[in-house]
Amino acid sequence: MKSLLASCAAVAVALASAACGTSYGTSRSEAPQLAAYPAETPGGAAVTLGAATVSAQGIVDSFAAGDFAEVWEHMAQEVRQGITREDFVEFYNTCKKPGPRLSVEGLRMEPDGQAIVRVMNHGAGGSRFMVYEDGAWNMRATADFAAHLGQPLQRIISEEKAAGLCDS
Repeated sequence: MKSLLASCAAVAVALASAACGTSYGTSRSEAPQLAAYPAETPGGAAVTLGAATVSAQGIVDSFAAGDFAEVWEHMAQEVRQGITREDFVEFYNTCKKPGPRLSVEGLRMEPDGQAIVRVMNHGAGGSRFMVYEDGAWNMRATADFAAHLGQPLQRIISEEKAAGLCDS
């Protein structure tokens, strides 16, 4: 039953994406509401693929707008414990540029309760993990960024530049 509901949620996301182009509109207020997705937990709790997808869309919208402090607020606890908000913002202001509007598609719920979403830009993209913590969906760091957690900011920036991953 759970996989059937997850499939229904994926179809709902695909239909919403098709109806609105490649993204959910131009502002966070235009993102689909949680009620647009079938509940995947008893009682309609917020631990659903739909809720994770809506949250991920808000996070990538903040990134596209250059609001890296807001992005940090919605990163998984391991990230917030591994790098301060100030260092996170400085790193992104130094090495990353806000980009075009991205769209998010819910893929599936994992048995451990994490959600997998696909972040896309004109058909190309990658998967991200969302984790439900303290009543909210937060985005986990990529493996590459997680390897930097706990390091001094200048070391992170230097390693990113050396690897050709710094946009500046």
